[in-house]
Amino acid sequence: MVSRSPTESSGGDRGGYLASWAALNRLMREGRSFSGREQNTSYLNTGDGRFSDVSSLTGLGFEDDARSIATFDLDHDGDLDAWLANRTGPRLRLMRNGQSSGHRFVALRLQGVRSNTDGVGARVEVHLRDGRRLVRSLHAGEGFLAQSTLWLHFGLGRTGEIERVRVRWPRPAEGGEHEEFSLPAEGGHFRLREGTGKAEPWTPPERKVELAPSKLQVPASTSIARIVLAEPVPMPALPCVLADGSARRLRPAGATPRLVTLWASWCAPCVQELRGLSRERERWTRLGLELVALNADDEAAREQAARLLADLAFPGASAFATPETVDVLDVLQRSLLELKRRIALPTSFLVDASGRVIVIYRGPVGADVLERDLALCDATPEARLAAASAFPGRWHAPPPKPDLGAVAAQFEQQGLTELAADYRHHEFQLRHTSPAGMLNEFGLVRARQGQIAQAIVHFRDAVELDPEFFDARSHLAVALHEIGQVEEAIRHYEAALSVRSTAPEVLYNLYLACKALGREERAQEVLAAFEVLDPARAAALRGR
Repeated sequence: MVSRSPTESSGGDRGGYLASWAALNRLMREGRSFSGREQNTSYLNTGDGRFSDVSSLTGLGFEDDARSIATFDLDHDGDLDAWLANRTGPRLRLMRNGQSSGHRFVALRLQGVRSNTDGVGARVEVHLRDGRRLVRSLHAGEGFLAQSTLWLHFGLGRTGEIERVRVRWPRPAEGGEHEEFSLPAEGGHFRLREGTGKAEPWTPPERKVELAPSKLQVPASTSIARIVLAEPVPMPALPCVLADGSARRLRPAGATPRLVTLWASWCAPCVQELRGLSRERERWTRLGLELVALNADDEAAREQAARLLADLAFPGASAFATPETVDVLDVLQRSLLELKRRIALPTSFLVDASGRVIVIYRGPVGADVLERDLALCDATPEARLAAASAFPGRWHAPPPKPDLGAVAAQFEQQGLTELAADYRHHEFQLRHTSPAGMLNEFGLVRARQGQIAQAIVHFRDAVELDPEFFDARSHLAVALHEIGQVEEAIRHYEAALSVRSTAPEVLYNLYLACKALGREERAQEVLAAFEVLDPARAAALRGR
């Protein structure tokens, strides 16, 4: 990835670079690893031009999805400790160096005067009396999004003695490229101020912090998960087939909350969940919870599935899921979750009486958990937010409202246009108090009537009120494109992508607009990003 990074915003293979990032993010959301789940590795310089793998001996050989390491001297004892940063938990590890080697060291903190304040970019040479020369450069940033201490640390061994220190500052003084400093032979902590030639001793603060090493308890890998939605979203109407073969749609709202479970007779965890729910029939009656079991077996196995439910005396409604049913639930859960994996069996949805999804369960859900979560159906937004958060803490801003437009776009990509229209309607209802939302709707009405000029006026007003309103931006761009104002359309396509960078229709239209104006380089960048989202249509564009 780094090797393909363009050096300028408009130069290099920018399209390929952005496409690579889009592909990488997609793979990570599908559960892949950034770096292949490689074990951390630590190497020791043996001093003869070779390195030895000491990962196990140092304790650094964790099986983390690690990103970077930042070194510093936590306790000012002259050896370096380290922070390790990971994409997965634990996000941070503090590795304290507890060796008592008795070796000498010198740690130098630069202070620029003519150069930058921290002396970033300086090259420091420590000359020892035995003829050795130790060299360090001060960097701003190391590895991937990491920054080590600004103290430059030099190990002197048991007997190393300092003869002099030479600093090449980022902006050398007129008197020469290097400035020399005199230090005590045994080393220690010193500040070097540019232009003084004198090393100022620095005394570490007198404080003692006792840190007990911890042992991370790694939970067993499991696909079972409970996902509380901070902001509930509407449950779609689900197509299903009744026992008599008639087709129906399961409406989202009911008189009471309901648990909708997608299961199969060959799935042992599914049977486990249904058995547990069946044992608690009196509890569900008392709590007013409706159970709905949607069977995803092939048609040939449906009779067996019906017998299984009868044997369990399942205390709820049941129906057979069609392939479309599975697709609908799959699109719903993938559009709501960052980790985009194909829907597992069993997956259950706790839906409140007004038809909103409150909790999603991957894997069997227990009766006690389900009873506790029922309270979330009538909970305050603050209580739901607390339940959805993985850790306690304070929120400085409310979470964003659910992006039902993005959910609708996912349904459209799957060819589920009727459901996409439903979610567009839900999105409009969420925005009905927004003047920008109303203006956008007025613009859509005018556009459907063929009154494009009037539609553009409404879309412009909506964008002026809410510059981050994706739908209004994209609708304005399309309308301008349609009447031939391609230059301005491109500006609004780009603005819409800054709000939602993975909008396939916007990318498609932007590609056509760029081609129309002969902007071939930008067109290829857009096509590369579009290809990640819709390879088939991208291939058709390339074939034109």
